[in-house]
Amino acid sequence: MKKAGLIPLFLFLSLFSFAQVPLKSGKPVMSSDPNGIAPLGVLQTIATVPAGAVYLKPGDANPSLFLLARVGVPSSRGVYVATLNGVRKAGGELVFDKPVKIKAYWGKPSKMPDYGCFFNYKGGVLSFWAESKESLTLASYNPDEKQLVKIASVKVEGLGGVYGISAVELENGSIEITAIAGDGSRYRTDRAQNESWYDGAMIYKGALSKGGVRKMTLTDPLEGGSFTEASPASFMIALSGAVRIQDSFMGADGYLAVNRFGVLGWRDASSSRFGRSWVRDASGKSIEYPANGASVSLLNFRSGEKRILMGGEGKLVSCRFDGMGENGPVFSDPSTVLMLGGALYTGSLGVPEVVDWDGDGVQDIICGNSEGRILFFKNTGTDLVPAYSSFAEELCWEDGPVCIRPGYIGVQGPFEAVWGYMCPSVFDWNADGVPDIVFSDSRGKLEVMYARRTATGTILGRPFALRQDGLEIKGLWRVKPAVAEIAGRVCVVNMDGDGTFHRWWKVDESTLVDDGPLLLRGGTPITAHSGTADRDGNFGRVKINLCDWDADGDLDLILGTPMTSCLPRPDKGIPNGPVLKQLMMQVFYMENVGNDERPCFKDPVGFYVKGKDLLLGVHANGPEPCTVGSASGAYNLLVGCESGRLFWIDRNDLATFSIKDRYDKK
Repeated sequence: MKKAGLIPLFLFLSLFSFAQVPLKSGKPVMSSDPNGIAPLGVLQTIATVPAGAVYLKPGDANPSLFLLARVGVPSSRGVYVATLNGVRKAGGELVFDKPVKIKAYWGKPSKMPDYGCFFNYKGGVLSFWAESKESLTLASYNPDEKQLVKIASVKVEGLGGVYGISAVELENGSIEITAIAGDGSRYRTDRAQNESWYDGAMIYKGALSKGGVRKMTLTDPLEGGSFTEASPASFMIALSGAVRIQDSFMGADGYLAVNRFGVLGWRDASSSRFGRSWVRDASGKSIEYPANGASVSLLNFRSGEKRILMGGEGKLVSCRFDGMGENGPVFSDPSTVLMLGGALYTGSLGVPEVVDWDGDGVQDIICGNSEGRILFFKNTGTDLVPAYSSFAEELCWEDGPVCIRPGYIGVQGPFEAVWGYMCPSVFDWNADGVPDIVFSDSRGKLEVMYARRTATGTILGRPFALRQDGLEIKGLWRVKPAVAEIAGRVCVVNMDGDGTFHRWWKVDESTLVDDGPLLLRGGTPITAHSGTADRDGNFGRVKINLCDWDADGDLDLILGTPMTSCLPRPDKGIPNGPVLKQLMMQVFYMENVGNDERPCFKDPVGFYVKGKDLLLGVHANGPEPCTVGSASGAYNLLVGCESGRLFWIDRNDLATFSIKDRYDKK
């Protein structure tokens, strides 16, 4: 295998250390690193999508990276650019400056094309964008004005079925555009409402659609041309990104592709057959992107070193290209791409718990995410002024990091395979003095993982299911259960398959008994129904917390929901986005006006923050009542959201609105 040549000489940043960072109400919790080093990303967007790494000016020493923000809070959508600042001395990770939003020729974020890419050409920065099935828009980037300017519409053929492009200037000076395209099959099938996506043998009824790579070579970016096959349309299941890599020194000339499950494949450009090889590290282990929906870009350093950058619904990572092995390209293991001045990053759809996890007397953060993992943010500060580790540790089983995923059988089909949606509650389930994890996830099961402390950290045991009358308890997906002790007994509150809140009592370590639904003050059950006709993915998703929010001696409910939910009844509730069409924080308080033995609850009220709605996205928010940052010991809120950031809110900045307020506003 050929080895890499020169290594780029960048500023080497200091060793990682902690600093206490004052919490700011209504803002994300920031990194405790003195330079604010944290995973690179665009605040308030779900995915970190690399769209090309370039040198903005011919004399630049370090490259810059363009990022697409398509999904998230409307004001955050657009195109961002971040310039490489250096390499972290401790771990060798790339560290970029904070991303800056650029001005684009399309104006409003809602008019942003579906896909595009940036690349260097003759010392400048050009960009191609999808305009129609017959043309691409060619644009140039002005780094002084931070503006993308349209040059022309370029006529091309073969864009039908394409859903992503990348471009690179080849060694001979031509431009190659690499496109990914589907095979034309239909993933979804026609079905009746509430009918399963699977047949009686649990085989998916739709097609597991595949994708392939197309290419177009241009000697002039304005001349246009036609796409031809670089691989068959059956190249890879659920293909999501591809780039051309050409390096005569390393002996590489081909196409690197990645699919939505994070698997990497390679096809040599000169091969006479449509073969595929796997992408591995030096030890022979396959390299994969750790989250859903990966995109990939190529970063060419002036030294000759090449890295690929992969991003999706998880952290952005880089892998150094180390040459060609006998069975394809060899890359270094993925390392997290970082930024200066960043916030803590949980992975998308974080579900936090605040607890002293390691027994050192201060409250840490334990957080589940959409990848199905559980992260530990250690607090090296105090509860009043915390210092949370920017580099979260993954909680582990004996043989590696915890990762719960549905695999082939998912609520919305097999393409949900790597969405685990871990929703943990921390509670000492076996009463041994060490907090355990009670959780649900994308499978809707209710399970427990026992924890034990070792000299090197806390290790979790494999999960076991909680049962009623010997049958596993099964509810709706993506629900965070609440666990509490009441008068010496342990209860769990979860949602059943009809969307009703139930309370179960612990009988023994694996057995629960149903105590019936939680009730409103009028005696009707509390429910969380979807405000849309589509049952599958829009049901469930609620995050449940039991705490004495109003300090009156009994346990109230703090709930997080998706925008499509309708709480506490199906006819009129909140947030009910399909009906109300109002954006809000989607965190609600239900006061217990009974007692802990026989609870009953008022209708939910929502929270304003500093007198305004705080929009954290339309996916389910994960609130956690906590005393972090509280001098009085009263509860504040820590809220996980779709962007993977954690927002801390001082309760003194909270005011409430009622269901009636929202419907009157409508």
